[in-house]
Amino acid sequence: MCLKIIHLSQIINGRIILMPGQLAIADTSSFYNVYIVLRHTDAYKYNNIWLNVKVHSKTDTIVNQKLDIGLATDATGWEGIAMNDIWEIRKKITAAPFKFSKKDIGLSVACDGVCLTLISFKSKLMEFYLSKETLVRSKFRYLKTNDIINLELPLKYGTKISGHICQGHVDSVAKVSKIMKIDKSYLFEFNVPKKEQKNLIEKASICVNGISLTISKVLNKGFQIWVIPHTYNETNLSTIKKSDLVNIEIDILSKYVRNYLNAKK
Repeated sequence: MCLKIIHLSQIINGRIILMPGQLAIADTSSFYNVYIVLRHTDAYKYNNIWLNVKVHSKTDTIVNQKLDIGLATDATGWEGIAMNDIWEIRKKITAAPFKFSKKDIGLSVACDGVCLTLISFKSKLMEFYLSKETLVRSKFRYLKTNDIINLELPLKYGTKISGHICQGHVDSVAKVSKIMKIDKSYLFEFNVPKKEQKNLIEKASICVNGISLTISKVLNKGFQIWVIPHTYNETNLSTIKKSDLVNIEIDILSKYVRNYLNAKK
């Protein structure tokens, strides 16, 4: 977890300089104190400085502190260590040792459209646990080292939704049967298992490797989609070939409607 310290100030020649910084916290089970180091010159006119210190991680709420940092007293002068006319002082800004939370652990991440739980994050490596059900339903049982997958963080309530609602509950895999570049766009055709064909609806949404797309045409054995250049370049659709497998998630609304109609029979 990286903590970003915002509005941490340094005094140079009487001027306050904002210094964003990061702390890498590897062990979130231990207790920590947080210190700041301030430097100033003899030109600074006051015995103290007020700082607004904000501390946050990617998923934590921001902790805001208004601190009165003492730099000198009338009786003893400047505190800290002197280097010519520059003084450096180290001050603790935590009232008591505390633990840093690691809220990213346990986060749901869509990996090629499959909702997985992050269980470890070290040195840019993310670790997920895949259940037997996930392996059976998805293409992950065929995944190889260095394969490229699409990643998407979970939707936050109150944010804009672009595309349809994808749950990350993959229904099955589909096989690429055709890829054509037409003008600047790309046409893809996929074959799906027979049990999923009844859920395909022209102009309905479908999730392919976690990408919200629209079925342009229902085929005898599957469906057809068109992909714009931006989507093609920003996803692993640019890396797949004919006969490759993709994860598909049928539009949740079409499944609910079909189940409702079946129950009415």
